[in-house]
This record gives sequence, C-alpha cells and structure tokens, in this order.
Amino acid sequence: MHFVYFFFSCLGVPALLFLLESANGGSPAYDRKYIQEPCDNSRHFTLGANGYPRYGIIEADNDGCYNPNSDCRIRLSVSSGYQITVRFDWIAIEISDMLLIKEANRTHPFQGYITPAYSIYSTQGWMTLQFLTSTDVYNCLGGFRLYYNSYHYGECFDNEFRCSLEGRCIPSELRCDRVDNCGDWSDEWNCGLSTGAIIAISVSCAVVGIALIAAIFYGLYRKSHRRSADDDHRRSSSYPHQTGHTHSDHLTGAGPIGPPKYTDVPPPYGLTTTTTINSNPVYEDLDHNGGVIPPTYHQSTFTTAPYNGQGHSVALYDNNDHAYTTLVHSNNAGHM
Repeated sequence: MHFVYFFFSCLGVPALLFLLESANGGSPAYDRKYIQEPCDNSRHFTLGANGYPRYGIIEADNDGCYNPNSDCRIRLSVSSGYQITVRFDWIAIEISDMLLIKEANRTHPFQGYITPAYSIYSTQGWMTLQFLTSTDVYNCLGGFRLYYNSYHYGECFDNEFRCSLEGRCIPSELRCDRVDNCGDWSDEWNCGLSTGAIIAISVSCAVVGIALIAAIFYGLYRKSHRRSADDDHRRSSSYPHQTGHTHSDHLTGAGPIGPPKYTDVPPPYGLTTTTTINSNPVYEDLDHNGGVIPPTYHQSTFTTAPYNGQGHSVALYDNNDHAYTTLVHSNNAGHM
C-alpha cells in the first residue's frame, strides 16, 4: 500500500501549492476586448468606473485572423489621480500594418514580430490604441495581445498592492498572475511555484506512480509464476514414473496413486554372502582366433564339498572336466 500513499501524496502536493498560489492572487478574470470587434472610433472605457474593471486584455481579433483595410480604435481613460500602463504579451503584425499607442503628445508605433520587453505609461490619464491594416487579405498571424491596468501613487488601499518601483499601487488581484503589472516584476515576487512547475511536478509524480504500479504487478506475476512452477515440480517428484502411467494420470485418477508395488522379497539383513572367483582360469578350448571359449551354463556341472569346516566349496566343471570357478560360502549364507 506504500505506492498508494506515495501516489496520492504526490498529487496532493501540487494541488496544495496551486491552492496557496491562488490564495496569493492566481490568475484574475481579465476583461477581454477586441479592437476590431466592432471596428469604430467611438469605443471609450473609463477604468474603474461605470462597471469597467481597472485591468484587462486587448487583442486584434477573437479568431486569430485580423481584417484588412481597417482603422480601429479603443480609448482608455482613468479617474483623476490615476494613470494607465500597458505591456505586450506578444506581437505578430505584418510590416505593412501597424499598431499605434498614443498618450498625451507621444505616439508609440509597433509592428513586426519582436515583443517589446518594456511597459508604456500614460502621463495625462488617458491612452488611445489605433490599429491600421492596409493589406487586402486576412492576416492569421494573430496581430497582438497586450495587458493594461490603472495605478496611482500615495497611500495604497486595503485591496491594493504596493509595487517596489516608485511605490505604485495596483489592484491586489493582479499579484502573482505571471504578468508584470508593476513594470519591475515586483508583483510576481515570492509567489511560490508557477502553474507550469506545478503541472511538471504532477506529471512527474504520475509517471513515477505508474512505474511503481507496473513494477509491483510485474513482481506479483513473477512470484505467482515461480510458485506455480515449484508446485508442478513437487507434484511430479511425489509420484515415481511408471510404465503406462503419466503424471496426469495421478492428477485425474486414471492411474494408480502411490509408490509401485514390488514382488521380490529382499533377504534378511543379518545374512551375509562372500563370493570368491578365481582370477586366472585356464581353458584348453580355444576358438580359431586364439581366444578362450568359456563354457555355457547348460554345459557346466558342479560339486560341493566341505571347506575347512567353515562352509562349502562349489566347483564348476566344463565338458573337459576342468574346474574354472570356485565359490566359497560361509555357514551364514545358507545352503545352495
């Protein structure tokens, strides 16, 4: 059960970190606007007033392709004492098209594919975005995406976060949202693990957990297979193989069960027999190759006689009356 504890603990750690990160801020619900939907020059939003939030996202179009031959504008403004800052998430605008950001007496043009690494700040409490396209075809590079929010100086309210750079006060829900809302990334400091890191940890834990489960099941399979082989070996060694019967006969009841029956009665253990055989018998009968032809059993005769009072001697004779074997039996061997 250890792998179960490990698996759920491993999944629980990223979940806890995600909850802690969400408590520190997380990703807020940005108000999203598209500069080409609708495309006109009368769209004006006052941040933090009339039901509009103090922060949001502006993109070229909602389907990833922006319209040709257009001149679209959005004007952002704030209440007295506040200012506006914008920063790009990414940009992909054809060289024949252009995004203009105007504030006070300055205009910032943007085009191409290099995302600016800096933020733009208003100086008079308003900012206008103008998107000009001159191509005759739809462009599906995406256009751009940028974040905006309002800020102010002085005393921060309870629902605000003070940036390290010049002490700007921004909405506290922008803290730890992985966006540089302060301009110096101070709103992203001490935020713990990012969502990407949490996902990486979760995936790693899942892979390790699956590997552990697979290893455990493989070990159980090997153990079961080895136990089955050992049982087969023990069953086969318990019953000697007999002619006409197989191991399966014992299992199915087709053959006799138990050890085989022997009809020969072994001699008493107290009896001993000593046999002596002459090592150099002499034969006169030779075959044509010069070899000795031993007598056959039906051609042999034998006689017995007392042997030194300790038993009997047995002499075997061939047809030529030559003795070639002498057997000596002790009295304990019994009679021939």
